[in-house]
Amino acid sequence: MDTATFSTFAALMAILANVLTLGLVGLRVASGTNAAARATLDQIGQYRILLAGVVGATCMAGSLYYSEVAGFTPCRYCWYQRFVMYPIPFIALMGGAVGGANPAVHNWTRRIIGWGALFGASISIYHLYLQNVNTGAKSCGTTSCTAKWVNEFGFISIPYMALSGFLLIAALSLLTYFRNPNNTNVVASAEQNQRATSQVKDGA
Repeated sequence: MDTATFSTFAALMAILANVLTLGLVGLRVASGTNAAARATLDQIGQYRILLAGVVGATCMAGSLYYSEVAGFTPCRYCWYQRFVMYPIPFIALMGGAVGGANPAVHNWTRRIIGWGALFGASISIYHLYLQNVNTGAKSCGTTSCTAKWVNEFGFISIPYMALSGFLLIAALSLLTYFRNPNNTNVVASAEQNQRATSQVKDGA
């Protein structure tokens, strides 16, 4: 696969990540009053660390393709984003292996991944600012931080792809629910609360 074809594929993956992130946000907003939305988030939550790790590994593979195969030299802010993204698959692997039997470890793992991803997203946003607004910024290191190695569909650059990955990882980690098998089923509780509310309204 040549670089142009890979970049188009990566851009489409970024758009897909955006759609999935918005879908998770919508489900979380609806979950307060909709048992089906909460049930969906609960089901996703059973695999959220695994899914976050897969997204992180995909982003890592993409960035390595650009630097090692396409020959693009990462700038300083590219490296900062790498420093945040690259540990995520390994944290997910270790946390997922232990967290399945230990809800406390699971919870800490998803917080570390989720808040780390938000920090990485803030770096991506600043990098996008340098590329699109403050284009006169000085070079950082040997490579310009304003250079666009990729510009698919007129707006998707490499930091945009990274931002899309970070936001999806954060949404998976922080917006989904996790059903603790030792506790009462949260979905059933939500349905019971919804029925109780309906009964009160009917009685009034």
